[in-house]
Amino acid sequence: MTNKTLKIKKRKVSKSNVTKKARNGRKYSYKNDKNKKGGNPDVFMTINNNGYVKEGDREKYDQCFWISIRDYLNNFRCRQDVTVGQIKTFLGLDLSTDSEKFDLDTPKYRRAAEDLARQLNLRIDFYCIIEGRSFLTNHRNEPIPQTTINEGGSNIVSIGFDGSYGGHFELIIMGPKIVPLNDICFPEEISRLLNTNRIGSQRSKKVRPDYKLIIGEYTTKVLIDGVYVSFEDIEHEIKQLISLYDENNNKVLHLESQLAAITRDIAEKNTGLSNLKSLNAETQQSMNAVYKSEKEDLESRKTPLTRQISDIKINNDLLNELIGLKKRYVELRHTQYSLESQIQITTRQLDDDESGLRAIENSDASGGMNNTTKGQLKTLYQSSIAEKSKIIEKYRELLALNLKQSGETKDVIAHFEEQLPQQ
Repeated sequence: MTNKTLKIKKRKVSKSNVTKKARNGRKYSYKNDKNKKGGNPDVFMTINNNGYVKEGDREKYDQCFWISIRDYLNNFRCRQDVTVGQIKTFLGLDLSTDSEKFDLDTPKYRRAAEDLARQLNLRIDFYCIIEGRSFLTNHRNEPIPQTTINEGGSNIVSIGFDGSYGGHFELIIMGPKIVPLNDICFPEEISRLLNTNRIGSQRSKKVRPDYKLIIGEYTTKVLIDGVYVSFEDIEHEIKQLISLYDENNNKVLHLESQLAAITRDIAEKNTGLSNLKSLNAETQQSMNAVYKSEKEDLESRKTPLTRQISDIKINNDLLNELIGLKKRYVELRHTQYSLESQIQITTRQLDDDESGLRAIENSDASGGMNNTTKGQLKTLYQSSIAEKSKIIEKYRELLALNLKQSGETKDVIAHFEEQLPQQ
């Protein structure tokens, strides 16, 4: 195998593989010209991250929420020295949380978010983004937060998250009906609070941090070994595998043509040896030694060439299987994303129906609704609730099967990646 093979081997979460991509990313890169000229109002633009950060000797995984807060403080509040570790220490979160996923349903993390928002006078709005759009909207179809921490905070922090795949978080810098973030500084009292509570020891000028920022549209990411990987990255990896497969096929064709030439030469030497019988003994002996020497040389070249062709073909069979498995894995994850989205949407509709039913049950005659109308509406709501409950249950059954198949496929992929030779 060539060195190219090593680049697409099983992703190992390390400084060389994870931070290299982030640090070598296009600084302030955008996906289209429209965004370069002020941003596309129809999409959520975020500071991308993959949940991984290395600070000093410590590697931290699944830290996308804290990275988003760090990005906010360092890029839009006149700081350059805030780290994920400092933020978490400030909030009393110990080192055991360096590989834990942030979850608002976990009491210690909700308390930490509330404490952070209160002390820094932040209002943290969480927008659930599905297929590039806000899951919740108002009557004007404008995005509204799924959850808000500290509604009275004067410094608004907009965080995008995907409810699927473990809830990946990124800092929103621009979005539909969301006020774009600009470079502005904390009020003096907030800066003092930062200075006295161990998040940085000095007030800095408006200088960007030393890590590079990659700005782009919010895209769904899959959690793999503690790092969030976009579908685009996985599909790019598949393209690399296909390219290597084609390259190996071309190499086999070239080697087989060399092998065919050697085989023809050996046949010619055999013919030459057979024809020596018609020559006199002295010439026959002399030519016999030459032919045999040349034949042995050809056969010594043929053996490793045959082995090399065989190894490449075996390797390509593995690559072909791996390509199919990875394509299957992407399909399963897309299906998972779709099922989880449908469950969320249908659950929201179910909640609306249940609220409507409660409103009907709690209404009285003074509301201008007679008992017949109430009975009809109750029947409609109850029928809709029963139907949606069945749909959700069916979606959940399909999702459970999907997750089982995804896990099995991932295990088989790991097995095949282990079989690929490293050279």
